[in-house]
Amino acid sequence: QFVVAKIVENMALQGNGLSGALPDEIYDLTELTNLRLQRNQLEGQILPLIANLSKLTTMKIQINGFTGALPAEIGDLTKLKDLQLHSNDFTGEVPGEVCDLMVDEILDILTSDCDSDEMECGCCTTCF
Repeated sequence: QFVVAKIVENMALQGNGLSGALPDEIYDLTELTNLRLQRNQLEGQILPLIANLSKLTTMKIQINGFTGALPAEIGDLTKLKDLQLHSNDFTGEVPGEVCDLMVDEILDILTSDCDSDEMECGCCTTCF
């Protein structure tokens, strides 16, 4: 039996009409540096397993239908430079662990729906 391991570093699937929940297998792509899933119809929650993607530098998941609270584990992504979360249905507030990435000057861009009643962010670079 052959098992072929594929190392994925870049996932650019923006505007492809993707729908449904984010597959759990995405959290196994530990070499992933760029995750661009914006402008789809993805839904469900971002799981704490996002911390597995420790090499992630870009995470653009805006303009989808993601819901729930953002996991604090996003703050474990210490290489993350660009995090765009706006135009989703997230609730609560951007976790302090994520804001710490801004304070530590790791994260350069952080967007969310912090101009809405559903989401709060004391550290976002842009609010929608």
